[in-house]
Amino acid sequence: MSELTENYAYYFNVIGNNECQRIYAALNWFEKGAFAPHMRWIVMPEMGILTASRFNVILHVLSMEDSATYLPFRTHPSSSSQDESITIVHVNGNHYIKVVLNRDYPMPTLVPHWTHHVLPDARSWIIPYKRRLDMYEEYIERTRTRDYVDLNE
Repeated sequence: MSELTENYAYYFNVIGNNECQRIYAALNWFEKGAFAPHMRWIVMPEMGILTASRFNVILHVLSMEDSATYLPFRTHPSSSSQDESITIVHVNGNHYIKVVLNRDYPMPTLVPHWTHHVLPDARSWIIPYKRRLDMYEEYIERTRTRDYVDLNE
């Protein structure tokens, strides 16, 4: 919530006012001892954008439907944040689990919002990871068939 409220004007341009309002409402829920209702669940790409930027980390979100990499949008990488990443996998269509990927793994496609809305200070995030982003794209192209991507190759 802090990331969204402190940088509302920026996120208004990135995801729009309606999405900002919806994300704020989803995050603004603190009922103890109860499961969050569907309208309060994490939604991507909006919350991925906020997470990467707030914590100045790389966020990978993996799923059978689509996978994406989120880089911070506003800040340059610090020496301590280089190679710091969080990877979560969307499972059963209703929750995320954290996983650890081996070093030098192919990085899923960069979320398109980043290319269009990254601020100049954050552009350098992509430099050390371009090869790994390309590796993923090459893998997807190599394993793609007419109907599906073979993840078992």
